[in-house]
Amino acid sequence: MNIEYSQGIIKSPDIYNQSIEELLEGTKSDCIPSSRKFASYGEGVACKSFFMGKVNTNHVKEIIVNNLNSYILTIPIEGSFNISNSGKKSTNISGVSAALSLPTDKIVYTSCSNFIKDYEVFINPNIINPILEKKFNITNFGTELFELDVKTDKVKAIIQFIESSIGMLNHFEEAEKSLSFKNNLQEIISFMLVDLIGEETKSKSRTNNNPEQNLVLLAEEFIDAKCETVFNIQQVADKLFTTPRNIQIAFKKYRSYTPMQFVKSRKLHKAYKNIISSNDPRCTVKEIALDVGMFDLNRFSKYYFEIFKELPSQTLKRRFEG
Repeated sequence: MNIEYSQGIIKSPDIYNQSIEELLEGTKSDCIPSSRKFASYGEGVACKSFFMGKVNTNHVKEIIVNNLNSYILTIPIEGSFNISNSGKKSTNISGVSAALSLPTDKIVYTSCSNFIKDYEVFINPNIINPILEKKFNITNFGTELFELDVKTDKVKAIIQFIESSIGMLNHFEEAEKSLSFKNNLQEIISFMLVDLIGEETKSKSRTNNNPEQNLVLLAEEFIDAKCETVFNIQQVADKLFTTPRNIQIAFKKYRSYTPMQFVKSRKLHKAYKNIISSNDPRCTVKEIALDVGMFDLNRFSKYYFEIFKELPSQTLKRRFEG
């Protein structure tokens, strides 16, 4: 996979369709302009089935994409547009709302303004789904369309990350040339998107769940947010005003892992995320382990290897020397 930093302006709907179809393999795009002034300008990090960046699209009436095998996040900076996905609809308004679409047979973007500028992330399910399954036990992904509040911390963090990444690539020649740096950007945005999808999916499922299922979801949310401070199930039970036994029974019924196995998994995933997002080449495995609340370095390295198939020291080396 060759991830490149790309910039370019497109003034032909046909070329726009071609670029979408090349980026999202297997899709069929139909861009319908609203006038001859149609133009699209984008900059960001791209490879086949992945894009993260900022796009300006002017004088477009509608964009129809069939056989979309990708997760797509759109966050308007200027203008507004409607999205329709498998009967679900969302209105994206700059400064107010954004949308996250899961893979679907057909998605339609309808412009509500002549000028649209937005942050966009396209990412292949082969990258996202295994992380979703490990982290949130989500295996039935459906064709959801989530409408997001751009003022939430997770969406604001994604905006800041995309903006700072483009700034780095624009201003530092070393970053633009570094394949390792661009691969790290893809890894980080993947984890951020997984957090967003997991949170939205679990929030939506609560309305249909029984109390035991909701207890599992609440326990997992607390552990995920505070994993570095969780060392026993009693801490989780106290937070949720229940007993350790109730949590253990609920997990046994609805999960294939125990609460403490989930704690360990979250600590290790947080460690991995901390490594690939670190900007300090002097950080050590010991510091990474302690930051997530794991104090036995031998066990930390052993458990880390079981999940990521490399030692934390190897991930650190790849992060700063790759």
